[in-house]
Amino acid sequence: MQIRWVVLAVLGLLLVACSSQSTPTPTPPPATNNATGSVAVISQGGKTFAFVPTPTGFSKIQLADSTGLTPSSVHTSSLSPATVTLNPVPDACAADYNNAVIVCTSFQSSKVSLINASDLSVQTVDTGLTDSESFSGGSCIICGALYDPKDNRMIFSTKGGYRLFDHTGSKTFSKTIAVPIAENFGYNPTTNQIFSPRYGSGGEPDSLDLVDLSSAKRYILSPTPTGLAEPDHGAIDTNTNLAVTANEYNPTLYLINLNSPVLDQPAVGQFQGGAQSTVLKYGGSCAYPLTDIAVDSSSHIALFMAEFCSGSSKGSMGVLRMPTSSTATLVPGDYVFSTIPAPSSVSWTNPGDPHGLGVFTLSSSSKHYGLLLNGDKTSLAVVDLEALLAAPRDPSDANAVNPSYDLVANKVMAFYSIK
Repeated sequence: MQIRWVVLAVLGLLLVACSSQSTPTPTPPPATNNATGSVAVISQGGKTFAFVPTPTGFSKIQLADSTGLTPSSVHTSSLSPATVTLNPVPDACAADYNNAVIVCTSFQSSKVSLINASDLSVQTVDTGLTDSESFSGGSCIICGALYDPKDNRMIFSTKGGYRLFDHTGSKTFSKTIAVPIAENFGYNPTTNQIFSPRYGSGGEPDSLDLVDLSSAKRYILSPTPTGLAEPDHGAIDTNTNLAVTANEYNPTLYLINLNSPVLDQPAVGQFQGGAQSTVLKYGGSCAYPLTDIAVDSSSHIALFMAEFCSGSSKGSMGVLRMPTSSTATLVPGDYVFSTIPAPSSVSWTNPGDPHGLGVFTLSSSSKHYGLLLNGDKTSLAVVDLEALLAAPRDPSDANAVNPSYDLVANKVMAFYSIK
C-alpha cells in the first residue's frame, strides 16, 4: 500500500512538472492588427496601449483600461505618453502580442528596433538588407511588418520578397519567399497566408496575390478583377477570411473570398476564388479615398483613411460593414465617410506611407475602435467604429456624416497628444 502511494505521488509530481513546463497555446488578445500600418497595438494587464512612431522615436500611449478609453477630453490623456528616442527613427511599428515585443522599422534603414513593451528597453538589430523596393510613394528597404504567431516570426516585405525574421531568437531571417511584394499587405494567422495586392511596380501588372507561408508559394487571382488599378492596401477579416482592397485613385472596392481557394488553376501559380468589385458612392474631395485600410474582425467593420488628404476635407476617413460570414455574398453593407475634426492646436493632414491607421477591440466593453495618425506624428485619433456608422447622415449625401454633427462632443472620436 505504501509503495502504491509513493508511486502515485511520484506520478503526480511528474504530471505537475510536465504541466508547468508546457506552454499553453496563446490566443490573440482583442488588440491586434491584420494589415500593415504605422501604429502597433497591444494589451497588457487589462490595459490597451498604442506604440506610435514620432519624429524622434516612438510613444507608448495608454488607450484604455478595464473601464474603457482613458482620455477625459479632447487632446488630453489621463496618463502622459512614454516617449523613447530611436535610431533609426521608425516609420512603422508592429506588435508581437505573444511575447510583448514591439518591432519598429524604417523605410531607409536595414536596422530594426526590438522594444520590450513593458520596460521599453530597446535592442537594435541590423538585418543586413541593402536593396530598396520602389512604389509610387517612394522606396523602402523594409516596406511593411506584421507578426506571424504561427511561426513566431515577424513578416517583413522587402525587395527580395516576404521574409520571416526571428526577432526573439537568432535575430536573422529564417525564410525568404522570393515573390513580388505589396506596398501594404494583410495576413491571416489561421491560414498562414498573406493577402498581397500588387500594383504595377517593377514592370509587373496589377494583381491580387495570395502568398502561402508554409509552402512559400505565390498565387495570382485569375481572372484579374475588371478595373483593378493600383491597389494600395490589403486587409483580411480573419474571422471570415474575406479580404478587402481598393483602387488607389478611385472609390472602387474589392472583396475577395480566400476560403478554399482553388490553387494552380486555371494555370500554375494562379488561384480561383470569389471576387467582387463595388464602386462606392463617394462625395468627398480626397484624391485617394480608400488607400488606407484596416479591418476589425470582431465587428466585421473596415476602416479607411485617404492618404495625403487634409483631415478637414470631406471624406478623409470612412467605415464600412463587411460581409459577416465566409459564405456571404461579396457585397459591402452600410458605409459612411467623414472629415477628421482634429483639435484646433493640431494641423491635421493624413500621412502617406506607411499608412497611419490600426484597429483594436475592447473586450471589457465590446467596443470596436480605429486609430488614425496624422502626418506630422503629433496626434492620434481614436474612432468608435459603430458610433461613426450610426452618426446622422448629410441630408444631401446618404454616405456622409452630417457636417453639423460634432463627433467629439458625441464621443465618436477622441484624441491623444503625441510627444
